[in-house]
Amino acid sequence: MPATSFRAILDKALADYRDQIGVELDKHPFVDELRGRDSPDDVLKLLEDKANNFKVYRDGNRKLINWLKPVVQTIHTLSGVLGEAVSLMNRMRWIFLSTFCRPTSRCHSNQLRQSLSV
Repeated sequence: MPATSFRAILDKALADYRDQIGVELDKHPFVDELRGRDSPDDVLKLLEDKANNFKVYRDGNRKLINWLKPVVQTIHTLSGVLGEAVSLMNRMRWIFLSTFCRPTSRCHSNQLRQSLSV
């Protein structure tokens, strides 16, 4: 495929994408790299290089990700447990106030109002 027809196909594809999706890929730096390619094989080589660079980046950060994973899981679990504990304490306070304080007493009206507002 001649280079001129490949560029025409690429430009048409970018224009169609912009019209359909509303994103102008023409302004992305990667498009400049694509435009510098003269054949589909050159484009595939560029994509392969980008994929390899990403793999090196991802694998380089694997140690950090492996270290962070249990920390994030622990924090997530603790936040769920703490949320349940707070909810349980609010329910217990409401039950206590509604059970042990007389409805006409000052204790009941003030504390029940406070517990319902929390």
